Amino acid sequence: MDLVAGLSFGEHAVTLHVHDLGSGRLHDSKVVALANDSDVPGEVDVGSWATAVIGALDEVSTRTIRSMAISAPLHALVVLNEQRQSLRPVLTAGDQCSAPDAGWCRKKFEADRWSREIGAVPIAAHTVTKLSWLHRSEPDLWERIAHFVAPHDFVSAALAGASVQLCTDVSTASGTGYWSVTERRYHPDVLSLIDSGRDWAPALPLVLDSPELLGAYNGTGVALPTNHLGALGAVLDMAPGDVLITLEGPARVIAVDDADSDSVGRSGPDRAAETSAPPESDPPERLLDSRGVPLLAVPLEHRGLETVTPDTVRRALEILEAAGAQTQGRMIVSSDGSDLSLVAPWLAKSLGRRVLRCGFADATAQGAAQRAAHAITGSWPQWRAPASIR
Repeated sequence: MDLVAGLSFGEHAVTLHVHDLGSGRLHDSKVVALANDSDVPGEVDVGSWATAVIGALDEVSTRTIRSMAISAPLHALVVLNEQRQSLRPVLTAGDQCSAPDAGWCRKKFEADRWSREIGAVPIAAHTVTKLSWLHRSEPDLWERIAHFVAPHDFVSAALAGASVQLCTDVSTASGTGYWSVTERRYHPDVLSLIDSGRDWAPALPLVLDSPELLGAYNGTGVALPTNHLGALGAVLDMAPGDVLITLEGPARVIAVDDADSDSVGRSGPDRAAETSAPPESDPPERLLDSRGVPLLAVPLEHRGLETVTPDTVRRALEILEAAGAQTQGRMIVSSDGSDLSLVAPWLAKSLGRRVLRCGFADATAQGAAQRAAHAITGSWPQWRAPASIR
């Protein structure tokens, strides 16, 4: 039997799924708690993630697993020295220390330029604001940094071998705030805002379009990793009209970018100029899922919509529709918290539509497993939807 594995890690645990390559049937699953040595809110020791991933793999037989892939939070930053050793705890999306830097970035470029050229107007969760915070707050450490990567990129490269080039996927790159969704490259003007004297080319991971194998761990291929949001959009097979509400940080309301869904990477209309959204609202973020499908996302942070309620969801849907997205298809709420069982029926009753529920860790682990399958077959597998959808 040919098997593939997907691992999803967050701030508290690593979830491992082992699936049959052909049918997608779940063969085995494990959950390993994270021993986080950092006591600072919003920070995680990347070594604890690597240890938990290896611990999860040690609990299953990898001899019949042909490939594996990792998914992890979209907005998180690991900084490494020349020897690829971590220099400090991971800055995660939940770390709000860079909120002033988000404001500074927004003052340097107008919102329409951020939206048009990058795909998002900075908020504290975005990685670009973490770069700004590090540059001004830890200048001595800044001079020692050789590489800026996402946690899943770091752990995957460590598993694949010391000589493996640091790589990331287009979905993760689209959420950094310094990679242009339209031009499909790192944006030199944004990086120069942070540090005009740095040679950024060797410091940033190579962005790959396809989920190729990077190397091997104990004979099992290690595929290009992805992020939670990218894995979730792909595993749910989101199509125009579908709406995903993720309660895992930062909370977002997401739809397929229908205007650009048949032309991934091609510059679309200038929505910043054409949108009919109220002027106090930033345009939606433009992101890519793990298949490269373009998404529009409304992060509830920075909009005065800090919690998910029927009113905030209606407001987010208005913003998405003003940007051209369809929103009358499936509505899916994803979380692993106890709030999922409360929020989904509450939204269904208030909005007058069916709302599906989806476990976050299980779905993102399956999404990573499908990414691993794609890496060895050359196409996205048509497996059944995660069992946690109900």
